[in-house]
Amino acid sequence: TPGLRQSIDLWDFSASQWVNVDVRTPSLNVDSVVTVTVANPNRFIQQGTRAMKAQIRYKPAGLLLSPTWQAKIDQVQWRLSP
Repeated sequence: TPGLRQSIDLWDFSASQWVNVDVRTPSLNVDSVVTVTVANPNRFIQQGTRAMKAQIRYKPAGLLLSPTWQAKIDQVQWRLSP
């Protein structure tokens, strides 16, 4: 739906808080790939388990053109770049 903003937050294990790492207009395509580069990615990885936590939120950026909308996330992959 036009009028939405997508926000991606990662959990900072060292500071025990959510950190916003990306805000964008979501793609209206059926399938899309989002790549986010973060500084100091180690703070988002839990020591020992190497787990990561993320939340992806969709919020109105203003007046929505449609009162109903949905987002489906079927796959998440994490990759640390050298």
